[in-house]
Amino acid sequence: MVLLQNTTPILFITIFLFFGMVSADFWAGQNIQNIIKQASFIGMVAVGMTFVLLTAGIDLSVGSIMYLAPLIAGQAIREHGIGV
Repeated sequence: MVLLQNTTPILFITIFLFFGMVSADFWAGQNIQNIIKQASFIGMVAVGMTFVLLTAGIDLSVGSIMYLAPLIAGQAIREHGIGV
């Protein structure tokens, strides 16, 4: 029963330990910093979505917009020479 209640943390720790054993550079400071940096965008959206869902609002388009906007910006920069 305890295992079922703590599946997510156990899986998270297991994955980290696995990749730590497979790759010698996994525990390097730069790699951990990159992991945190890449996960921060999804984390910020998840926090915002939590408040939306808790107030009984349904707005599941945030993830789509989060990935569509940079795609459109990249296309505009490449095809029209628009600077950043």
